[in-house]
Amino acid sequence: GMWSEVILTFMIIYFVLMLIFTLFLWVAGNAQPACIVAAGAPFGDNDTEDATRFSDAFALSWTTFTTVGYGMIYTAVGGDFQPNGPGGKLETEPHHCSWVVTLCTIEAFLGLLY
Repeated sequence: GMWSEVILTFMIIYFVLMLIFTLFLWVAGNAQPACIVAAGAPFGDNDTEDATRFSDAFALSWTTFTTVGYGMIYTAVGGDFQPNGPGGKLETEPHHCSWVVTLCTIEAFLGLLY
């Protein structure tokens, strides 16, 4: 019926929006790994041959869009930059992460509207 079509349409739009932001966050994480922290390590640090980067980006996107709240994956905060990224091996300053934070802010806002 009509309701099942409406619900299916909303689910598809919801999933597509999350995938779009997943791709943006995947690019951002590859460009500045210290800006996204997954399980206490910089983005991509816990994988072999890019095995978890997309799923980590999707997890961050899903968590941000649904406004559930960050847990094991989150955008880097002040303490993550001392000294220069989780584990001290990346030379990233907080201002390098502005676009990652902006992406997550926009996605969270869209999630609230949705």
